[in-house]
Amino acid sequence: TLVTFLHSSAWSEHDEAYQLRAAELRVISERMAKYALRAVSGSKSSFSQLQSSRATFDKLLGELKEGDSEIGLPPSPPTAMTKLKPLESGWLILRKNVDDILVNKDAIISVQEFIGSISELVPQLNTLAKQAVDAMLDSEADKRQITIASEQLMLIQRIDNSVRRVLD
Repeated sequence: TLVTFLHSSAWSEHDEAYQLRAAELRVISERMAKYALRAVSGSKSSFSQLQSSRATFDKLLGELKEGDSEIGLPPSPPTAMTKLKPLESGWLILRKNVDDILVNKDAIISVQEFIGSISELVPQLNTLAKQAVDAMLDSEADKRQITIASEQLMLIQRIDNSVRRVLD
């Protein structure tokens, strides 16, 4: 009958809307992972992209759970709600991690800038330390002092390696 057809047609449209939101959630979750990695690496623009993605994910998940009255989309049916529960639980864990990144934006950027400064200074320190060792050798300085100066070269290299590991 006409009523059955209209009811079936409405649910078909709702199913499309639910599927569209679920597909968008997948895409946004992948983007958030990318933005989070970039943000913790110090990319300033990634913080706003991460924040925007978090808000969009929240909105879409809310629409799946509670519907969207603006477009006449009812809440997901009970059978779908059981599948949304694990998604929501996983999202709450991920959202906390995203929130932690966003809250610590200034510290993350400061650390990355500090690491950049260290990386820029290491070649200069290496050059100066080598010059100091060479000058000590030329002036036949005490062997213990030459050894200490040579160890400084090794320590500078260790600092550089450690800083590079933080960036990776």
